Amino acid sequence: MHAMRELFGGPPRVLVVDDVEHNRELLKRRLVTFGCDATLAESGSRAIELIQSQTFDLVLLDIMMANVDGLETLHFIRQEFSPAELPVLMVTARDDTETVVSALEQGANDYVVKPFDFAVLKARMRAHLERKAAKAALKALNHSLEQKVEQRTEAIRLQNELMFEEIAQRKAVEQALREQTMRAEAASRTKSNFLSQMSHELRTPLNGIIGYGELILAAPHDPVKYQGCIRDIVQSGHQLLGMINDILELANVEEGPTPLNERDVDVATLLDDCCEVVVPIAEANGIQLERRFQASAKLSGDACQLRRAIVHLISNAVKFSESGMTVTIDAEISDAGTFDIVVRDMGVGISEDKLERVLEPFQQADTGLDRKYEGAGLGLPIAKMLVERHGGALRVHSKPDAGTTVSLCLPMDRLRTHTLNAA
Repeated sequence: MHAMRELFGGPPRVLVVDDVEHNRELLKRRLVTFGCDATLAESGSRAIELIQSQTFDLVLLDIMMANVDGLETLHFIRQEFSPAELPVLMVTARDDTETVVSALEQGANDYVVKPFDFAVLKARMRAHLERKAAKAALKALNHSLEQKVEQRTEAIRLQNELMFEEIAQRKAVEQALREQTMRAEAASRTKSNFLSQMSHELRTPLNGIIGYGELILAAPHDPVKYQGCIRDIVQSGHQLLGMINDILELANVEEGPTPLNERDVDVATLLDDCCEVVVPIAEANGIQLERRFQASAKLSGDACQLRRAIVHLISNAVKFSESGMTVTIDAEISDAGTFDIVVRDMGVGISEDKLERVLEPFQQADTGLDRKYEGAGLGLPIAKMLVERHGGALRVHSKPDAGTTVSLCLPMDRLRTHTLNAA
C-alpha cells in the first residue's frame, strides 16, 4: 500500500479489535505485510479507551465478543466519528447475516467474514482507506477554498472601505472647495457692494464740502451769511471721519484678538459715558436717549472696547429712528443666564430674512444706493467682534416698523457685584 502511505503521510493506522488472541495476531501480521500500522485491542472496552486517546484510520471490529460486544463498540464509535471520518469493517462468522445487517444499519462501513480471505480483506480495506483519504483531501480542499474565499472577500471588503473612504474624502474636499468658492464669491460680492456704497457714501459729503468751499471762495467773505455752509462742511467732514474711523476700527478688530485690558467697570457709569457720546447726534435728530438701568453693578472687562461696542449700538439705534422717538439703554440678567446690555429703538426694524446679513461688514438691511440711511454698515459687525472678545455674543431681535432690540450678552462670570434680579 505504497499509495496509501502517500495519502496518509505514512502507514495507515488500523485498530484490530478481537477477544481471540490468535485472530488478533494473525490480522496484525497480514496488516503489516499490507503496509499498515496495526494496534491490537482484546475487548470492546479497551478499543474505546484507545480510540479516545489515539487516532486511527480504520477499525477491524469483531462482532461477537464478551462483555462489550462489537455492536456496543460500534455505537460508541459512531457517536464520536462519522463513517467518513473513521471507517469500521465488522468481522463476523459466515452465517451471522442478521447481526451484519444490524451493524450496517448502525453505521458500519462494510464487513469481512471469518475465516479471512485476505485478498478480499485487502481490497475492502484499500477501498475504504482511499475513500477516507479522498474525503479528507476534499474536506481540506474545501477548507482551503473557503479560506481563500474569506481572504478574497476580506480583501474586497477592505478595498471597498478604502474606496468609500476615498470617495468620502473626495466629497469632503469637493464640499470644502465649493464652500471656499462660495465664500470667495461672497467676499467678492461684498467687496463690490462695499466699493459701490463707499463711492456713494464718500461722494455725497465730499461734493458738499467742495461745493460749499467753492461757493465761499467765489463770494465776498461774510461769516454770518455762510454760517450754514460752514456748518454743512463741518457736518460732512464729521460724517467722512466717522466712516473712515469705522473702517479703520474694523480693520484693527479683524487683525486678530488683542489682549483685553480688564478691570472692574461700573455699568451705570459705562452707560452714561456711552450716552454722552451719542447725545449730540440724537438731539440734532430729535431723538431722546433714556438710560433705564438704575441698579448697582460692576462688570469685569475692557472698558474701552465695551464702550466702543455700546456706542456703536446706540448710534445705530439713533440712525434708524425717526424724530420724536426714544432709544432706551438698559442692563439685565437674562433667562438664558447672561448679563445683557440692551439697546432698544422704535425705528424701521429689520425683516427676519435680513437679520443675519446686518451682522456682516458693509451690509445694511437696505443695500440700494438710494437707501435712506447713510453709513457703511459697520456698527453691528464691530460690536459683535468686540463682545465676542469678551466671550459673549450679540443678539438681534427685530420686526419691520416695530423697532429693533440689540443685546450685548456677556457671561455671568464677568459680573462681579450687582443688585439685579433676573429679567
